[in-house]
Amino acid sequence: MAHIKLENVDLSIPIFDYNSQSLRRELIKSSIGGNIETTGAISRVHVLRNVSLEIKNGETVGIVGHNGAGKSSFLRLLSGIYIPTSGHCSIEGDILSIISLADGLEPSLSGRENIYRVGLMRGYDLGFLREHEEHIVAFSELNDFIDLPVRTYSSGMHLRLIFSVIASVNMDILLLDEFFAAGDAAFWSKAKERIVEFIV
Repeated sequence: MAHIKLENVDLSIPIFDYNSQSLRRELIKSSIGGNIETTGAISRVHVLRNVSLEIKNGETVGIVGHNGAGKSSFLRLLSGIYIPTSGHCSIEGDILSIISLADGLEPSLSGRENIYRVGLMRGYDLGFLREHEEHIVAFSELNDFIDLPVRTYSSGMHLRLIFSVIASVNMDILLLDEFFAAGDAAFWSKAKERIVEFIV
């Protein structure tokens, strides 16, 4: 059963060269609401403050906010990339996160080789990847491009490849960060159907 619970979670991220950029500092402060604090030689961006919430199995949640509000950082916290500065974060269930189009892709490798790279990085079994390779390729609709280096791909093709790999398994928790800003409408529709399968 999937379950997410945050209790009084704070997240702050250190910035190491911030003090030497006074003009840039003032511009950043004005654009994100003054959430940067400096103590001594260390500056920190306070991304999340005192966040408490509970998401239960079967619930679908959307996060809305302006640029710099902490949406992506919140998802990185849930996916285990960031650790809370304070408070408690409890997550039950296998997590599948798509934070970036380039997550795990190696530009010099082919799309087919990247299927294995991305899959292994996400903990998939090699036998599973071999068994599902052709299904992943077919779902991506990359056709002959699957054997070309990923550096030749457009951002929409990156989306097709990454999503096709992660869509081959079922997970308890799916985290998406504006993933479909790139790509064509036809693939988005197909991917949306797969996401609905995850949810229901």
